[in-house]
Amino acid sequence: MNSTPPYPALFLDRDGVINIDDGYINDISKIVFNAEIFEITRFFKQKNYKIIIVTNQSGIGRKLISMDQYNGINSFILEKFNDENCSIDLILTA
Repeated sequence: MNSTPPYPALFLDRDGVINIDDGYINDISKIVFNAEIFEITRFFKQKNYKIIIVTNQSGIGRKLISMDQYNGINSFILEKFNDENCSIDLILTA
């Protein structure tokens, strides 16, 4: 059995890598994207990497962020990356 994946992947942490980490973000107005994130992501997309966001959202468990707020933020991020021609393939949340 071949253990080599069919394509490479770039895993990006959300808070601190994709956007400025400003505590518990519960609204899209608080999203400030890091300056070079779209350029970096486009570079890897052009090399056929899958782009995966990984994020630990403890604010959900602490009831500081609702699932509706979290889903809205994800939708906003996905739309922005699509607009920048570097679509996200998957979001994984712990």
